This record gives sequence, C-alpha cells and structure tokens, in this order.
Amino acid sequence: MCSSDLAAIHFWVGVPGTITGIPQLSDAAREQCVDVTFTARPGQRVGEVLHSFDRLGWVITRGATGDDAFVRAHDIVTAHPFSIAPAPADEQESDRLDRVRRYARGG
Repeated sequence: MCSSDLAAIHFWVGVPGTITGIPQLSDAAREQCVDVTFTARPGQRVGEVLHSFDRLGWVITRGATGDDAFVRAHDIVTAHPFSIAPAPADEQESDRLDRVRRYARGG
C-alpha cells in the first residue's frame, strides 16, 4: 500500500438463520482487497447483530481517497452476500434473549 492510499473496512452481517454458504469472491474482487476475513462458517446459526462479534466477516480495501476505499469495500460486501437459510420467528426471539443474557454476563 502506498503512503498516499487510504483504507476502509466494511462488515458482512446476516439475518437470523443458518449459514448455508460463504461468499465466493472473484480474483478481480480479491485484487481490490487488502484483507478478506470470514468469521462465520456454513452450518453456523446467526442472529441479528447485537455485538461486534455477531458480524460474519469483513473486507478491507484501499483507495486514493477514503470515499473511494469505502465504496470499494461496500460494493464487494454487497455483491458477495452470505447464503443464509432464515430461522423461524419463534427461534429468532429465543436466540436473541439467550444472546443478550450471554453478552450481559460478559461472554
């Protein structure tokens, strides 16, 4: 990265459900990235974002300006979503309460 380049990060977030697939970035998309990290895996249950650890992953890009870097990161995340099988509404509420309790205890 050149000293005049700026960087931006954008996060993948999901909807309540079970991950069925992770994004498959093309070589062209990966070339625009400084870093791509997936913290979620197929088969993992996810809920709404209540904590920073609830994010599914991130992409860091660079650009001549901060806006350019942000647009690149945003566009990559938007064009490459996680595949998620939605959870039934009753499971979503139960999962949300369990997660709030766990975060309140510091876990």
